[in-house]
Amino acid sequence: MGNRRRTCVKSSGLILQPQPAFVDNEVKRIFSCSLNLITSKASILFLVFKIILQLLFFRLYTLMEFIIYRISLNFLLDQDLKKSSVGH
Repeated sequence: MGNRRRTCVKSSGLILQPQPAFVDNEVKRIFSCSLNLITSKASILFLVFKIILQLLFFRLYTLMEFIIYRISLNFLLDQDLKKSSVGH
């Protein structure tokens, strides 16, 4: 075998640091490759989850803003109607 080197590929297609493929290092290499795959998938999932949460909070914020706008608009319209009805 000699100094044959192996690499593991992430799901995103990026090649990690190559490690020597000695027998005692093989388990370590497999473990580090799988750990890197798990962490990259976890970070992608976390990013997607974070984006979804931000979108939900943004939608909630805009909905609350719209409701407050409608309430204040209705209140102002009611005030105008009361003023115009009192005037006549």
